[in-house]
Amino acid sequence: MSIFLQCLVLFSGFIPISLYVTLEMVQIVQGMFIHKDEKMVDQNGRGPDVKMFSLNSELGNVKYVMSDKTGTLTQNCMRFRMCSVGGVKYANRKTRRDKEFSPRKLINHMTNGEMNNAEQIKEFLIACALCHTASPEKNSNADERPFFHATSPDEHALLDMAANAGFVFTKRAPGKCVLNVMGRKLEYDLLAVLEFDSIRKRMSVIVREPSGKYKLYIKGADQKIFERLQKVSQKEMKRTAGHLQQFAIGGYRTLCFAVRTIDNATFANWYRVYLATINDTSNRKEKLAQLAEEIERDLTLIGVSAIEDRLQKDVPETVARLLSADIRVWVLTGDKLETAVNIGNSCRLLSVRAPMMVLSTNTERDTRMQLRKYLQMLGKQGLARRDQHISLIVDATCLDYILVSERERDNFLRLALCCSAVICCRCTPIQKAAITRLVKANVSGAVLAIGDGANDVAMLQEADVGVGISGQEGMQAALASDYTITQFSVGIGLASVSLLLLSMIVNTWISFYIPLLPRHVGGMLYMLPIKPLFLVVVLVDVATLLPDIALKVNIFLSSFRRSLRADMQDAMLWQEGFRGPNFNLLYQPIFKICDIVGLKTYGGLESNRYGFAFAQDDGQAVTQMDLLQGCSDSTATIRTAGIEESHEQISFVKPNERSVDDRTVVSSVSKSPQQVVDSSNAPVSQESK
Repeated sequence: MSIFLQCLVLFSGFIPISLYVTLEMVQIVQGMFIHKDEKMVDQNGRGPDVKMFSLNSELGNVKYVMSDKTGTLTQNCMRFRMCSVGGVKYANRKTRRDKEFSPRKLINHMTNGEMNNAEQIKEFLIACALCHTASPEKNSNADERPFFHATSPDEHALLDMAANAGFVFTKRAPGKCVLNVMGRKLEYDLLAVLEFDSIRKRMSVIVREPSGKYKLYIKGADQKIFERLQKVSQKEMKRTAGHLQQFAIGGYRTLCFAVRTIDNATFANWYRVYLATINDTSNRKEKLAQLAEEIERDLTLIGVSAIEDRLQKDVPETVARLLSADIRVWVLTGDKLETAVNIGNSCRLLSVRAPMMVLSTNTERDTRMQLRKYLQMLGKQGLARRDQHISLIVDATCLDYILVSERERDNFLRLALCCSAVICCRCTPIQKAAITRLVKANVSGAVLAIGDGANDVAMLQEADVGVGISGQEGMQAALASDYTITQFSVGIGLASVSLLLLSMIVNTWISFYIPLLPRHVGGMLYMLPIKPLFLVVVLVDVATLLPDIALKVNIFLSSFRRSLRADMQDAMLWQEGFRGPNFNLLYQPIFKICDIVGLKTYGGLESNRYGFAFAQDDGQAVTQMDLLQGCSDSTATIRTAGIEESHEQISFVKPNERSVDDRTVVSSVSKSPQQVVDSSNAPVSQESK
């Protein structure tokens, strides 16, 4: 114990007292680098923001990225593209698919009665104009339609389409909504609003028409709407479901619309309870959800909308670079499975050649059997390794069964960790947080979560590093995150900056401190009262190897940092070069650059190595100033001679004193330790074969 304490005191000199303050200053400087990086500034001049400087080092240790889709991978700028009303599909011609949706055909079928869906078209347009929480703002030009301030980009796109079709939402007052329908003013009494949330996945409004009828208009996810429909025509339902699948495969966001006419007695009884619940402060949310379940039933399907949300700039390239750096990307989205798969293909997260496993079941037993089937398949085919390009698609219903069972969680994790990409569809905020927590607790390395909306806050807080995007869905995610950026492609810049600064620190330690370790280690060990020979020899040899080990680590970090900045061909060159004979293609240029910027790296280490030789009789240490540098295409023979009575010393030939034909032998001269030190710069005798 006393020896341990003595060693602790002696070796404490390696750690300066200002180290903690220095590290804090380094983290602040790193944050300044990130904040001022011009490559992380978007077209509007907004840059990143750092809130947790202590997490800078974690960015270089990220192994998994949990990403939202809407507003994170996509622009969150919605455009209405097509719809299906009464089993009839309405879309622009193929030559005008990139143009704004034209409702001319929709209006013609409503006014001329050419099809039997005229009433459904009218109800569909009224639902788009009324079922929302947006507010209109009058335009300075009285002839133009108003501006809309909507909490969701989807609502804005639906309001624009309805206005183009002649159903303009013009005014919102307490308990009132005013529409301008084909030049005629219609005033609706707004009686109740059952708002959207991530659990209900739908929203509805109850209005009283000018004629006095009570109607409920509802929009939401197809699963939530279909299960509340009354009996409908099988032919119409089949066509609508087919159109819905086409929209999802095309990568569009889909919403289903339905309507219900409520009789006076039913509404009066329900509305009385609704008013009492609104004024009650205890368990209001649960009671309102129960009231919504009672009134949102016996619905009549009127149509399906398809809204386009394009990918952000450079998202496919960013995802490809993350995957090439062996960082796993998981997408946790609330969209349909087909929509998520389409976006995964668009952003290069999914590969056409790679096998895809889909977990989409309706019962717990089916989920358990499907998990075991995929695990057995991976084991038989020898694919249960982390470097395989396999994709996993999971539905929210399966996630419900997986997350409640510990055994199924373990099986799911075993399966997911063998995949290069995982997409979870129809996820709620609770499920996003649970998946992030599960991965974080069972993998090595850091987990980074990135999102832009309020439904991503729980996921950001569960991850090791939370990155919020300040987008069009408010600032909730940005305020709850550790870092704030403006778009997804900037996220790879954070990892690049972290690796760059980490490599600078490693270079500095290699250049100045690590080469000094053997000398000080040897001296301190000989100051101990007990000098065990094996301890001295082993520790000194380890300390002598530290420069080489650190050098290799620095090469790896530098080449990895370069691969992040390079294109795919450079990444392949790095992978081949690091493992094979092309290693020097990266080895020499990287350290030549470090020499240019003023860091004493490879050149300094190559010409200034230190070692120790010990005389066992009196315990003195002799410094060896020159190490023999061996070449791969030549050999050097070292001979020892001239051992005196009390000293043993080995002399090494200097590289610049080697003979022309590179066949050199060394004769050692018997000297005392002090003479060896004094004559280290003297010529060494050589003799040729």
